[in-house]
Amino acid sequence: MSMQLYIIYAGITLDFQANGYKLKDGFFPETPDEDAESVSEQFDILINGSSGSDLRSKKEAIRLAFQHAKLHKDDAQAAWLYFDVDDSGDAWMSKIIQGQVIYDRNLDRNWRQNKIVATVIIEHKPFWDAMDEVQVPLTNGNGTDVLTGLTVYNHDDGGVSPYHDNWIDIKAADVLGDKPGRTRLEVLNNYATNRLNTLWTGQNFTDPDNLTHIIEGESSTTGTEQNDSSCSNGKYRQYALASGSEYTMFTWSLSDTFLNACKGQYYKIMVRFFSTVPTDVKFRIKLIYAATTIWQSGQVTMDATRGYQIRDLFTLRLPPWLLGATDLNALTMTMTGQQSTGSSINVNVDFLQVTPLDGWRMLECAGYGIEQNERLIDDGLNEVAYIDDGAGDNKLGILVGYGNPIALYPGKKQRLYFLMHSNISNTAEIARTISVKLFYHPRRETI
Repeated sequence: MSMQLYIIYAGITLDFQANGYKLKDGFFPETPDEDAESVSEQFDILINGSSGSDLRSKKEAIRLAFQHAKLHKDDAQAAWLYFDVDDSGDAWMSKIIQGQVIYDRNLDRNWRQNKIVATVIIEHKPFWDAMDEVQVPLTNGNGTDVLTGLTVYNHDDGGVSPYHDNWIDIKAADVLGDKPGRTRLEVLNNYATNRLNTLWTGQNFTDPDNLTHIIEGESSTTGTEQNDSSCSNGKYRQYALASGSEYTMFTWSLSDTFLNACKGQYYKIMVRFFSTVPTDVKFRIKLIYAATTIWQSGQVTMDATRGYQIRDLFTLRLPPWLLGATDLNALTMTMTGQQSTGSSINVNVDFLQVTPLDGWRMLECAGYGIEQNERLIDDGLNEVAYIDDGAGDNKLGILVGYGNPIALYPGKKQRLYFLMHSNISNTAEIARTISVKLFYHPRRETI
């Protein structure tokens, strides 16, 4: 069996083992330095032409591949280097950044025989992705190892049949490689009312089995419980915030079990408000032990120009010490508010989502939104995000992305959490659903 080494770009395959090219002394992939942004490889080839013009065309083909790579190193038209130690057809690929061709000292003599001996130098990404994309089986209360699209809700309150799960599980055995592999996330909007505008995704491979990621507003020991069927668990918590001083509005107990699952990692506290979103209020979150504040955020206000019912308010470590430790002590978390309008303001909290940041992604439409039966596609390998008609046609690049596309960590069970917002101001329906498929390319540091 022979080695595979070739470049593919713009529909062109440049095989260094065929069509007048011959790899002289093999190819030996480098192991990149830690945190390297790229790695350089070199190998020697013999180029044979049927004539002088054919020889010139063959050598220029390599330079054209590198020119294409420089122009498209950050988009879906990238040039890729493919390699495998045999011809089994399972080559691995790495995105080319740039390259160079250097001729040996016998160029003039070899040219007369319609051949060239050259050293090819290629700078590429410091990892190799499997050539073939793999679909990942997905699991939550609405299905096990689903490949046809798993239903995900816009809240998580333990409803049954269908289960109100806003997360998907991925088994450890289903993620291969030795580096996190980029995904292609397919999200079908199957909700009939309003258009899907925004999708938030958080990732947890720290302790997905034990983290309780939803804190209901009504579990606060301060404020007043209210009932409304449009809320998670049919309830929300209300606090009448007077003008002037900073007041403690809501108080939640963070158990030792909860904090043990958090393990001192970073989390976003995302809040779904009920009804009017209070943009005149300065919010603060505090962690308290024995009536003493041991950590607090700065005061934050919400952008009044953005009509989001779900707000990303705080980022913090939970707990703020002892990274990775267990057997932790329980804490209390409070949310304070301060406003100076001169009148009382009702602050209505439906739920908090404690969103893990092992991975984080936010995608929002620059305009219009995603109709029912259209899809959101977040392609991390090719670094593009777009919507289509659900069948791969009528693509529109109207998505704006924040954070990085989700990458699956090999050998670990992991969970992805989702929240959604419609295109209508302050409308994030808890009954809103999507159907999720996930694909990835296993990734290795070297081969």
